[in-house]
Amino acid sequence: RRLRLPRQDAVEIFRRMVFNVVARNHDDHSKNFGFLLVSPQAQWRLSPAFDVAYSYKKDSPWVNTHQLSLNGKRDLFTRDDLLSVAGLIGNFNKTANQIIDEVISVVSNWDAYAHTAGVFNELADEIKYNHRLNL
Repeated sequence: RRLRLPRQDAVEIFRRMVFNVVARNHDDHSKNFGFLLVSPQAQWRLSPAFDVAYSYKKDSPWVNTHQLSLNGKRDLFTRDDLLSVAGLIGNFNKTANQIIDEVISVVSNWDAYAHTAGVFNELADEIKYNHRLNL
């Protein structure tokens, strides 16, 4: 709010948060979100996404839970946890549910993406097993 980002940037931040939860990007600390000062308007805008990768390991002290909390939690999220953040964006609940469903649908296609990218089967299966598709 302090940066007075346009609504579309707030919606995109929500979408990225949902993706991080569903796809298990636990390396979601504050330095992995950036902003650009756009001239000549001198307006702050959300930067393109960067450093987005699957990063979960059950026994790791660094990536066994998310770096950023969501609704006071770092794991075991529910759809209601995601929607609690959506409530901070005015007139957004219907769109928020659609975004959650869209992200889940895209991540559900992981097998095809992994095959196209040449991800080793064992790693692809591990990643798929850990996706959160039941939100």
